[in-house]
Amino acid sequence: MGNDENNLSDIHEKALQLMEQGADISDEQLDELRADERLCEACLDLQAATMAFREDHDDTDVDDELSRLHGRLESRAAERPLRRWWAAAAVALFLVAGGAWWVSAHRAPADNTDASAYVTVLQGDDETRQVTLQTDERTTVLPSREHRQGGTATAAGTLEAARLQAETVKLTVPLGKTYRVVLADGSEVFMSPDSRLVFPTAFKGARREVLLEGEAYFRVAKDARHPFVVTTPRVTTTVLGTEFHVCCYDHAAATVTLVSGSVTVRPAANGDSPQTAADSTREVTLKPGQQVSVADRQLSVTDVDTDPYTYRVQGFFYFDQSTLADIMKSVGKWYNMSVEFRNRQALSYKMRFIAEQDSGLNVVLQRLNSLEKFTVRQEGSKLIVE
Repeated sequence: MGNDENNLSDIHEKALQLMEQGADISDEQLDELRADERLCEACLDLQAATMAFREDHDDTDVDDELSRLHGRLESRAAERPLRRWWAAAAVALFLVAGGAWWVSAHRAPADNTDASAYVTVLQGDDETRQVTLQTDERTTVLPSREHRQGGTATAAGTLEAARLQAETVKLTVPLGKTYRVVLADGSEVFMSPDSRLVFPTAFKGARREVLLEGEAYFRVAKDARHPFVVTTPRVTTTVLGTEFHVCCYDHAAATVTLVSGSVTVRPAANGDSPQTAADSTREVTLKPGQQVSVADRQLSVTDVDTDPYTYRVQGFFYFDQSTLADIMKSVGKWYNMSVEFRNRQALSYKMRFIAEQDSGLNVVLQRLNSLEKFTVRQEGSKLIVE
């Protein structure tokens, strides 16, 4: 026990030094953080404690909290669970941001205009809807759990295609819900709120094809002889085995973001129907870290940070230099809340923000408001930004 206690003390000291250094952390220290699981655990706990102190516990005794931290690390030392890869990156983001949750060039001033100037960036659904599975014969409500507005939230559920009887099914995921689908070939689809997926319970023929409306993250099982094809109303993506994110909602450009592997993307021949033949005269092949945007059948490729997409699958809201409008749309979809900006200038306010989705809406709003650059409050089923 003596050596274990000494090791834990060393970890405490390193964690405190890293958190105190903030943005001055060196590349060597970041490398050490990524390589040391227990050090990363300690920093994550200190990070969480820091946020808790700011929100609710101004008079908390630091020595008591460090003692509790020591106990948590000692317990974990016995269990040694494998932390997910995003943990070190989450701490690194917190550190390089100087211990804050935001980065912006200037403050968005208040806009005291009348109600006619308010901007609604997302309209929530007044009716609480359920995740449904539709076949030719019937529609079934699937077991799911809410993304709660307070307290601990939970993932919605998982569906395994191999267990279904019908040949082709349609999964509908409403606002406020998410769902994970395991396809017949072992591929995984992580469905975002307000999305629909049509897929077979068993793949037959030369291609593995699914139809998507909305947004999803795909983790495709490798099969060189049977390409995997994701068709949306405006874009078709073909892969052999890879991880990528597809977003195709109405009134917005469709995007495909590649995390690993390789994908080929082309615009659909007819934007009104996802089942029409694709236009093979124009297509692009993406490399990891690239995103293609499809608008008016035109393709535009840019380099992007893929962390926001992989973090989302792991249970985080993650944004880096994103507009507050985009952040609030994501939060609104997750909790099925309308979002109204009464401060129009805050729409384009750019910031860095990370929060656990399962922490609940109250915690997310507290962290947004802790920036003291704007105010987000809940009014019934609406989130108001002032």
